[in-house]
Amino acid sequence: MSQFAFLQAEFAEVYGLARKAEKLALSDPRGSCFHSRLALESAVKWMYDHDRSLHSPYDPTLSALIHEGTFRSLVGNALVTKARII
Repeated sequence: MSQFAFLQAEFAEVYGLARKAEKLALSDPRGSCFHSRLALESAVKWMYDHDRSLHSPYDPTLSALIHEGTFRSLVGNALVTKARII
């Protein structure tokens, strides 16, 4: 069972990417990192598309999205720190 199974029903795209990252963690760490970042980017973009309280930044890059003030206020500094690691 995947630790990301809770995503499967409502967020199939994010689940697929997260599951792939999870499967590759030991056999292909670089591939796992790639899929982890894609999963994060997909989730963050979904948030911007569906939460009207988030203001799109000047630049559509993942870094700009996670450092935008309304995003940081919504998810908190701890989650932004974890996103930066990914």
